[in-house]
Amino acid sequence: MAFELWPSSGRFAGVVQQDEGIEWDVELVVYRNGVVHTSSLPGARWVCELWFPDDTVAYIVDRRRLESLLTSLRGGAKRLRLGNLLTPKPLGTLQTGTPQVATTMAEGATSVNLKLCNGTLLRGDRFQFGATGQRVMATADATPDGSANMTVAFEPAARVSAAVNTAIVYDKPFTSYILAEPRNIFPSRQDKLPGFGIRLIEGAE
Repeated sequence: MAFELWPSSGRFAGVVQQDEGIEWDVELVVYRNGVVHTSSLPGARWVCELWFPDDTVAYIVDRRRLESLLTSLRGGAKRLRLGNLLTPKPLGTLQTGTPQVATTMAEGATSVNLKLCNGTLLRGDRFQFGATGQRVMATADATPDGSANMTVAFEPAARVSAAVNTAIVYDKPFTSYILAEPRNIFPSRQDKLPGFGIRLIEGAE
């Protein structure tokens, strides 16, 4: 699957605003007696909105580079690998080392047993299964035991199983996004470059 990488340097490496979250698929049934029943269905995925700043034509070269990057996504035919720009690493103390899956994680799981952990994960920290696998969010603080093992609860649920020794990526984990709309609009006003935003939805590679 073809992909583009979010730039690590330059004017747009850190955007004015990144809104990131998870879109859930929930079935809701309302009964005549007023009881409401909800069921979580498979298929939860990350969504993201990026907002770029107003600029003057003094920065038109930088803006054109951004436009080129977004155009190269081909309306969603190519993925954009993007993580959380505010916290590219965990807020916990897991900052080094090579943690791995300790016991086979089944499809649909919302927790995973890890080994070789030399630091903590805090709720809200993001991590990824394998170099190109699913990115998830820790939903509870996790601390390794004396043998460097750690159980981590997470969401969304695992879409596929993970074998023993699968690497856990905690440094710049990413989601593979596609454009929510298959078009690009780049505003300009004489000597001004108005700000604009794009919407992204997860599209696994």
